[in-house]
Amino acid sequence: MMTGRLGRVLAGVLAAALLAGCGFGLEDLPAPSGTHGPTYKVTAQFRDVQNLTLGAKVKLGGVVVGEVDSISTADYLAAVKMKLEKEFKLGKDAHLQIRFTTPLGEDFISITSEGSVRHGVLAEGDTIPVRHTGDAPSIEDTFSAVSTLLNGGGLSKLRIIAGELDTAFKGRTGDARSALINLHKLIADLDDHKLDIDRTLDGMAQLAETLNRGTGVVEQALDLFPSTLQTLADDTQGIRQLLTRVDDLGGVVSGLLRRSQQSLLADLDNLRPTLDALRARRAELLPTFRSLILLGKSVQRAAPGDYLNISGTIQFLLNAPPARPQPGGVIHQGAEPTAA
Repeated sequence: MMTGRLGRVLAGVLAAALLAGCGFGLEDLPAPSGTHGPTYKVTAQFRDVQNLTLGAKVKLGGVVVGEVDSISTADYLAAVKMKLEKEFKLGKDAHLQIRFTTPLGEDFISITSEGSVRHGVLAEGDTIPVRHTGDAPSIEDTFSAVSTLLNGGGLSKLRIIAGELDTAFKGRTGDARSALINLHKLIADLDDHKLDIDRTLDGMAQLAETLNRGTGVVEQALDLFPSTLQTLADDTQGIRQLLTRVDDLGGVVSGLLRRSQQSLLADLDNLRPTLDALRARRAELLPTFRSLILLGKSVQRAAPGDYLNISGTIQFLLNAPPARPQPGGVIHQGAEPTAA
């Protein structure tokens, strides 16, 4: 019995010695992989990897798409090599951030932006630069900020602020309420006219764009403006004489109009019977003018060009009643035709 127990002890000691000599530990055991299917490796540069460990998950929208394969440092930057599943395509401008699942949970890499495939797709061996990576505030940073706020922050000033507000509004509650009501109405009016405001802003933008396109013209005008003013200043005497002559011309024209006013009114009175007669015969003149227009169009179609020779005989029937012309002419009894 003693021999069997001694043998088991010796076997245990021998096994421990063998394990110690080989340097074998739990960290040397293969960890289960979080990826499925074919993968490709890319490297991301970080300024701080916080508590990120080997095998940490890489997530896209909460879905595990890869894991951390190795972590190394160079030039004060951490190079995190990741294995990503090939079915998830990421642009070369993708953004990554180190986050933690819970305040006391494990860190992981979150793909906050997949990037655009128009800028290229990440492939085997590519590197994501440090400008596209970052890290979320750690639990230590959060506790430190809360401690600063509670101990040396502005919470102690809230009582003073509340007291000052109470003093300011004491006895002025109605005025404060009225001011808030008017402010609410103003905001409502602005909201109702937001389309007009948008159109106004668009018009101002177009005006600014137009002025921007005409910058050269404006600069040229501003360059010429001083010389123009200098020319006017040098020729002040000539401008004064011109204005004096314009004033004299106005006086002459005014006198002429006063003197010829009666004659002009008389001429207009003499034209009145003629105009009245034309207005009375407009029912007959309008068809004639339309016929002349049609005749002109017909002549233009029949003989296009700049010149046309016409030979004809026109008969005027004086003091004859109106009659529609017929082929061969119309001659009324008692009226002598006059040839022209």
